[in-house]
Amino acid sequence: MILPGIRYYRKKISFQALILLLLISVSFFSYITSFGHFKTKLRVINTIEPQFEKGHITGQTEIKIPRRTVQAADFVISIYQEDDAFNGYNLFVVDPKSSDQSKCNNTLLITDMAGKIIKKRNVGYGSGTVFAEFINSTTILMGEPSGAVLWDIYTNASLSTGARGHHEYEYNPNNNTIFTFNLYNIEIEGVSYRFDYINEYNLTGHLVWSLDTRSFISHTQWCPFQDMVGKDRGITHSNTFFFDSEEDIFYYNPRNLNTFYKIDHKTSEVIWGLGQYGDFTLYDIKGNKRQSLFFHPHAIEKIDDNKFILFDNDKHNFGDPSSSKSRIVELEIDESTMTANESWVWVAPNSYYSHALGDADRLPNGNRLGTFGTSSHPDSSLGARLVEVNNQGKIVWELNFPHTEKYTHEVNRMERICFSPVLSSPPDVKTFPNDNISVTWQTWYNFRAKRKMNGFYSLFLDGELIEEGKHVFEKFWKPTDLTFDLGKLNLGTYNLLIEVEDEGEHVTTDEIIIYVDYHESTSTIAISTNSILLGLVILIIWRKRAAKK
Repeated sequence: MILPGIRYYRKKISFQALILLLLISVSFFSYITSFGHFKTKLRVINTIEPQFEKGHITGQTEIKIPRRTVQAADFVISIYQEDDAFNGYNLFVVDPKSSDQSKCNNTLLITDMAGKIIKKRNVGYGSGTVFAEFINSTTILMGEPSGAVLWDIYTNASLSTGARGHHEYEYNPNNNTIFTFNLYNIEIEGVSYRFDYINEYNLTGHLVWSLDTRSFISHTQWCPFQDMVGKDRGITHSNTFFFDSEEDIFYYNPRNLNTFYKIDHKTSEVIWGLGQYGDFTLYDIKGNKRQSLFFHPHAIEKIDDNKFILFDNDKHNFGDPSSSKSRIVELEIDESTMTANESWVWVAPNSYYSHALGDADRLPNGNRLGTFGTSSHPDSSLGARLVEVNNQGKIVWELNFPHTEKYTHEVNRMERICFSPVLSSPPDVKTFPNDNISVTWQTWYNFRAKRKMNGFYSLFLDGELIEEGKHVFEKFWKPTDLTFDLGKLNLGTYNLLIEVEDEGEHVTTDEIIIYVDYHESTSTIAISTNSILLGLVILIIWRKRAAKK
């Protein structure tokens, strides 16, 4: 039974009510469809501390560290970090200097970003023990008093190669050999001069190739500030050998000449020099022509085609002898016009000045790493200072060695490393059922490799393997793009996970969410439908009122 009032109301407004109900229904449907398929974003990034065995390992941590102090056995480390530092681990050799002048053994360290020591090794004493770098995902090339040593950090196995030199050991993957420097003295017109041989040894310590630096450097190029090594005039003071194995070319830096050289390994031909005694016209960051862009530099490294980075100590600056501004410098060269330009420069404060030692690296995120490695600096109670600066020149991470009562500390070089590949994390994907879906990750090798390295990837959709294959990590810590075309997916929410591994089976993963939905088009349709229906309601009401009149 229907009450009279209700019957009358239904007759009177049933059509309008139906339209209003349709409006409400469409709005509610729009709300549900735009909301229903969204889930909390799941991101899978390994943050496991390395256990030094083959397996799933990564050094990617996302932490902000305030200024803090870490106490180790014979030294203190102070740390500062901001969010935009490139996270990973740090490899360097600490050279302690005792207040009583006694000899101290050097220590190879791997620390995390917070200064926690992950791995260490006593490497002995001497100028050949201040260098260490990875040559693959498991092996460090380093110096000990016996010479160059290859150390597998996972198995702890070591190979003493017998290749013995100073300042530098560089691996040649083409020949499975080691480059280094061996100094010698020669008397010219009654005066003793010191030069270097650039020598290459096999892994049993036998000499297989040699180049005498006196074949392209003259004793008349002795530094006007009269660099001496004991009673000998120091001509070369070789400190950097950077080998590009794909081109069979190396870049050699004799510090005292303010010049570095590009040399063909096969022919021993000097292709060019860049610097005070070089072949290029030089321009500073402001476009001014200069006789030299750096003074007694260290760590010349190639970072791209025709691009280099170096640590400018600013020692014996003949343009401004009072200058003491150590810098990180990037150079861009043009071999067709034989011009070289400073393309990026960071001038460190005076309290970082390092007259000796030093290193500079470019990181995957564009930040630069600088090693201001001397045991003392002007107006400072700190020893070695290791810093990371962003592209704007702001310090975003810093590791310092405060002086202690017994020791000060030096660091010759530092490398930022990871224990598995570096992997970008692209945004989640929101798309429609008829759209083709493509996703790109960027990946980098574990460290600043000087040659291309082999890698492997696996792609999983909702836990099911849909693609796997080999890829190549670019050299010089440049990115490799991994692009996947997934085609069209049905309505729903999907988890897409990628695993990227190096040649040692160390894996980094990342996961994104793919939303396949009509939520954007439904919202548009709902708004259009609402507008049409609202217009109909207004039109009906207006006509009824007009009819009554």
